[in-house]
Amino acid sequence: MLRIRIGQRWKQDRGSEALDAFGVELDGVALVRGATEEPLGRVMEQLLAATAALASGQSMAEVSLPESQQELLLVRQGDQLRLRVLRLGRPAGEARPPVTLELEDWRRAVVRTARGWIDDLRLTSAPARVRQRARAMLTRVDREPAAVAVAPPGWGLRVEPGPGPGFRLEATDLEGLVGGERPPAPVPVAPLAIPGHLSLLSGGVSRWTVAGPVGLLALELLRHGEEVVRALESGERVLHLEPAGVPPTWELDLAQGHVAAPGWRLAWPAEDLVRALVAPALALAAVLSALDPGLDPNPYLVDLTARGRAVLGALRTLVARPVVEVQRPSRRRASPPSALVAGAGLRRLGFLRRGYAPALAGEGSADLHALGSVFSLVGRTQAVVVSPEGTPQRRWTAQRGIALGPSGEAVLAGDTRWLGVRLEEAEARWLRDHDGVAVGDTLVVTDDQLLVTTPGEGIRALSRLTGRELWRFRPQRPQRLNLLLHAGRVLVASE
Repeated sequence: MLRIRIGQRWKQDRGSEALDAFGVELDGVALVRGATEEPLGRVMEQLLAATAALASGQSMAEVSLPESQQELLLVRQGDQLRLRVLRLGRPAGEARPPVTLELEDWRRAVVRTARGWIDDLRLTSAPARVRQRARAMLTRVDREPAAVAVAPPGWGLRVEPGPGPGFRLEATDLEGLVGGERPPAPVPVAPLAIPGHLSLLSGGVSRWTVAGPVGLLALELLRHGEEVVRALESGERVLHLEPAGVPPTWELDLAQGHVAAPGWRLAWPAEDLVRALVAPALALAAVLSALDPGLDPNPYLVDLTARGRAVLGALRTLVARPVVEVQRPSRRRASPPSALVAGAGLRRLGFLRRGYAPALAGEGSADLHALGSVFSLVGRTQAVVVSPEGTPQRRWTAQRGIALGPSGEAVLAGDTRWLGVRLEEAEARWLRDHDGVAVGDTLVVTDDQLLVTTPGEGIRALSRLTGRELWRFRPQRPQRLNLLLHAGRVLVASE
């Protein structure tokens, strides 16, 4: 039994846009996970348009889940449909193995869900044009699929590394995602979904191999290249990462130029490592654009090329940066300071820099805060504690936001947990599982509570001691929230 489920909470929220869960289940097994807050109007329209295109004979279609950063790639093979769930977030890759479905079963499941969606729209304050558009698209889906022939097998490619350690990219396009007949409606994510392998080669010996969509694997390697460049800029000596999001963890000694993992160790200078991490993304984008000129405007391939060139440009700037030489103290005896000249109105003063810590904030803007004898640089997803001499002492990372209080107390939102910390301390004071919501940058601290904003949702109050949620206040889908505590009352202002 194939079911497409949408959440029901949006009908009570009465928001301007229906935001709720979206899921696909096959015999009770969830094929799509983590899509808990999707714009159902846009998702349902894409679902109907994609199913109508497949039923009319188009070879593939795409449905985007923007909030969970997932893409549903639907590839038709005769009377069957191959469903692939692609994850564009970290780590990029395939969220689950591909599933083969009957096209007619998929079409019927979409029709059932669309009819229920239209009935629910009739009971809400949704504009009439939304229902009319959904009903018009449903009529295109609610018909027998046209018969098509199975597409012939596609092509294969291999990109070899240079003489030193590097990554070999192998891809085989058996589904005809690229280079065949181009569908009328573009499917941008298709070039990233070509299956294949990435392998680390050194001296002709394979040290590490991972299988999956080569475009997404190359994207994740490119992101690691950006991380290594940022680590070099900030002067970090050791960096740990999982290439393409696949264990085991690699340990990068950036100072000594070594990369180690369980079972092997390579002499690999940091500059050569960055070039190797970027090479598969640049090579894949260049090969696919040459194979099919129609892919030149593809946003994903353009992004791979632009980001790869930006990393190499930052690396060239970093390598060419002059090294500050430490001046040795002179052996000559210092002359006594001269007396001020009478009547002088101006004197040049010199200042001695106490510390220097470049490239700590990462991407985006960041705010500087004083925490006693140290400083903190807090961005949207990263916070760094720095000594007065410029030495990074502690680094916190939270993928879903950091809310900072006035005294250095903060709430960090990861993918699965919230942490209560003081930025200058080494350990978190508490941690709690949460429902995946992000936090804003506003945190109000009382004697026993932490009040934090959650963008698009409202306000939550947490126990300052344990992190347990005490209460929440949810206006009607606010885009901006301002929070203030006065005389024991919480004042909330929205647009």
